[in-house]
Amino acid sequence: MFRVGDDFRTNPLSLTPGGHDVVVVWQDGASYLYDNVKAPKKYVSSISKKPSKHGRMVEVRVDNAIVWKRNDAQLTISDWADFE
Repeated sequence: MFRVGDDFRTNPLSLTPGGHDVVVVWQDGASYLYDNVKAPKKYVSSISKKPSKHGRMVEVRVDNAIVWKRNDAQLTISDWADFE
């Protein structure tokens, strides 16, 4: 898992302590950890709209809980109420 460094973060809030740890797993198996995320649902929505060399997102974890998984009818973004 690759921890995304502060130099690559664009929102100043991500540089302040607090918030959630978000892990995004990609189609090719790459996984990225973003820490200090204040609004995980919005953050992942933003990431999902950008093209990635790793393919499509296949899983999202917030604070070690799987909150979304591709093709999993049981998990949808609406289930993220606790992480807004």
